[in-house]
Amino acid sequence: MRITEYFRRFLVAIARSDAYLSRRGLLSGMLALCSAAVLGGCSSGSQGTSAGENIEGMLRVAMGRPVHLDPAYARETSELAVVSQLFEPLCSYDFVNDTLVCRAAESFEMSDDARQLTFHLRAATFHDGTAVRAIDFRRAWERMLNPKSASLTVHGTAPHAYRLALIEGFDEIRSGATSSLAGVSCPDDRTLVVNLSRPYADFAYVLAHPALAPVPHAADDDPEAFDAFPQGNGAYALDGAWSPKRSVLSLAAYEGHWAGEPAISRVRFLAYDDLTEAYADFLSGSVDLCACPVDELEHAQRLGVAEDGLTMGEDGRLLVDTQLTCSYLVCNCAQPPFDNAGVRRALSLAIDRDALCRTVYRDLALSADDIVPPHVRGYRAGAWADTAFDPQRAADLVGMLYPDEEERPTITCSYYSNGGHEKALEF
Repeated sequence: MRITEYFRRFLVAIARSDAYLSRRGLLSGMLALCSAAVLGGCSSGSQGTSAGENIEGMLRVAMGRPVHLDPAYARETSELAVVSQLFEPLCSYDFVNDTLVCRAAESFEMSDDARQLTFHLRAATFHDGTAVRAIDFRRAWERMLNPKSASLTVHGTAPHAYRLALIEGFDEIRSGATSSLAGVSCPDDRTLVVNLSRPYADFAYVLAHPALAPVPHAADDDPEAFDAFPQGNGAYALDGAWSPKRSVLSLAAYEGHWAGEPAISRVRFLAYDDLTEAYADFLSGSVDLCACPVDELEHAQRLGVAEDGLTMGEDGRLLVDTQLTCSYLVCNCAQPPFDNAGVRRALSLAIDRDALCRTVYRDLALSADDIVPPHVRGYRAGAWADTAFDPQRAADLVGMLYPDEEERPTITCSYYSNGGHEKALEF
């Protein structure tokens, strides 16, 4: 039932000289996580700064409202944008140079059979001053997998647990048969050894996800308190406790970070319900960085488009790049009417994907006809025959299934209101 194959994302930055101080260092991870025209959250009016506040060295970012800041449970764009500043995994991907670089790890080696990775950790600390040790990584991963852990008891299933599936002992700890992850060992405080159940030479890339960063003991002692005020190991620390009800979330540069203080000393994340409202605040100067609504793209292009898609400046304040993603409708096949494949087929045939991409997404998305994107090896054009727009066949199917029009069911669609999906659902 997918609607779009991929869409472009747009971010705009205000032209303020002090805001351009090595912004790439702060945003190298965040820009990769901010999905395009889908930044939303909460606000009623301009909230970037208060009257008379000194904004020098501060970056004000419009985003959606986070629900979790615990890296194990951060899944939305807004949550990962914040978590990637508060926490630092073993490695990260350098989008400028297209390569994997070490972060919490100083170096690592992989065995010849691609089944064992040995990470050598930097001398680093959490924001509360305690040392980051190898066991903190093991704790972070085990609490996501052990069904008896305090974190899973409080928050439920961890959405990123599957990323650890190749580590030896994954199935055993997930089943509750053991409380430890057999494939992870800590010979000393600064050595972490990861054994895989099968060869996978790129597993270091998997471990670069911010959800797999280390956590201190407090994360298990009191998961709710940790979620409200997490002590991470990233370049920025949370400036005051936080809750999903708040509209402003502030970060301050962490003086004890191993790489030194970042050029931008303060970051303020501002939550908006309406992306258009965020863009209006951007134009008024109370927001420095925000996603650009598709409807405002022509206007934003007048601000100049960054040539490399990464570097903002006076002549290029609009970032545009392409992201492989897909939008889809998920049917509850356990309940009528979607327990009938004919109903699902009729619904799919009734969606004009080309028109949706043309009108709602302004030709910035492709109609999907296979689960593999067109630019990825393995794509088969027309793999899903029922993605063709055929309203007559859809009507015929419905007519055969429900000859009596009064018996035809009503379909209810639910969607994430902060994701920019409302117009697509209306269509």
